[in-house]
This record gives sequence, C-alpha cells and structure tokens, in this order.
Amino acid sequence: MVLHQFRCNARGYFGAEGSHTLEKFINDVAARYSGSETKLSVWKRAQLRQIGRPDDISERQEARARSDLRIGALGSGSDYGSFLQHDGIAALNLGFGGEDGGGIYHSIYDDFYWFTHFSDTDFV
Repeated sequence: MVLHQFRCNARGYFGAEGSHTLEKFINDVAARYSGSETKLSVWKRAQLRQIGRPDDISERQEARARSDLRIGALGSGSDYGSFLQHDGIAALNLGFGGEDGGGIYHSIYDDFYWFTHFSDTDFV
C-alpha cells in the first residue's frame, strides 16, 4: 500500500481518496482517531460535515444511511500514480482541510524546524 498525504494539509475535516479496496480500512482508522479540539473522531466530523452540506441532498442521505464514508477515486498526475496505475498497488491520498485558508503547498523546505517555527507552532 502506498500512503500519500495531500500536498496542502490544513486545519479542518478529514478527507480520503484511494483504492476502494482500502475503504473499510481507512474508515476503521478514522473512526479510532480523535481530533484535538472537538474530541470527536475524525470520521464522525467528516460524516457530520457531509450531512450538513446544503448542496447535495443525495450525499447527505447517503452519509446518514451508510455505516462508513465513501472515499473518492484517485486521479492521475501525482506521486502515487505509478504505483497504482503501473504496478497495481493500492494507494491512499489523505489530508485535512476546509476550516482555514488551505495550508501551505509543500516544498523542499518542509522540515520539522519550519513547521514548528512558522507553520504550526502550537501543533494544532
């Protein structure tokens, strides 16, 4: 399995795209991990966000009815593309977002010092 983090990770709701053979796995993991601010699991917050979206009634109904969240299909043109499309290795693209300005696109300067001094000094 290849795990790939979104290039822009930000504050907010959990999101996942990936091979659908990993859908149950990622739902189980997301249900066990709680966020630091709300104490709800990241899965529950994602579900509540989906239920609360006014733009798509069928998506809201599905979020209420299903026992897990559907993950989106992977696109092409990213780091995981060759693993999935050429070698057939299941892959995931995970991240958080939707509650702030969108985070900062990754670069060669992404290291522990940069994150702790400039990006996320309080680890929130």
